[in-house]
Amino acid sequence: MSFRPYTDEYKARFAELAELFVACRQAFRDVAASTNWRPVRKSPAASDIQKLSEHDPAYPQTVAPKISMVLYCYLYSASEHLGSLGALYTMQEVLISPGVLLRCVLEHCAVSMWVLQRGNGALEDRLARAYLEELASAEEAKKTSGRLLGKNANEHQEQAAQFKALREEAELVFGEPPFDKKGRASIRDQYRLGPTETVVRMLGFMSQPRAATEAAGVYDYLSNLSHPTLYPHYQLWMRSDDGGEIRSTMNLDAHEKQVRLAVIPYYETLSYVMSYHGWPPAPQERLTAVMERVLPGVFVASEKI
Repeated sequence: MSFRPYTDEYKARFAELAELFVACRQAFRDVAASTNWRPVRKSPAASDIQKLSEHDPAYPQTVAPKISMVLYCYLYSASEHLGSLGALYTMQEVLISPGVLLRCVLEHCAVSMWVLQRGNGALEDRLARAYLEELASAEEAKKTSGRLLGKNANEHQEQAAQFKALREEAELVFGEPPFDKKGRASIRDQYRLGPTETVVRMLGFMSQPRAATEAAGVYDYLSNLSHPTLYPHYQLWMRSDDGGEIRSTMNLDAHEKQVRLAVIPYYETLSYVMSYHGWPPAPQERLTAVMERVLPGVFVASEKI
């Protein structure tokens, strides 16, 4: 049984979609290079950093830039995943692997938006969510090193000490233990959301919003592409009329809808992060031009996956 090659029309369209993914990655790199990830004076980010730097009693020096650095790490991750999607589309590996990266893009964008938006705009809530991300990360580092190296290994002991120090720092900053009575990480009544809930929340308030049930279904489908699950494979293939070849059931419209699913949330997250830092719009304007050329009407009509 052989695979039917893509036509020249498909190959040309894949090349255009790859260009868009690379443009998404480049937009982030242009922003980072031109700003050195430092906020503009009087921007919301600069105001947050100033208030945290001048807090009395003084906070540890690591506190003031914490929100901005969480955003950097997650937006960098989303941009690199998009660059990787560009590489896949260049090589025409466009059926299974893109779903894994699409899921990663949505997750990193969704957490970035959660850190910035949830909590009615209060600085303390943004900071609390940034701490919740760091605490979860430090706990994972401790757990992973213990499993890989053993509880007596120096690296695990260091990771455990770092987690303990971060937990104590959070309690110092907020005046409350960063865990509730059930042992869940919680600061100022903020809780770190699960991946599905975080993505559903983001897709629900975007400029082209999706209903919660639909958004959850999108995330479920991408998760099923990421793990051994048969039904996506069954849906992706059909036999040719003579039975000698198999070909993909995904037409170009389906590919474009999938591309929109990654690019639009990333674009809006980048926009929000740039606005928070007060940065000039030139890098995003260049991305806008590529999006409008490659996906005409992308900023008008919502697409279903």
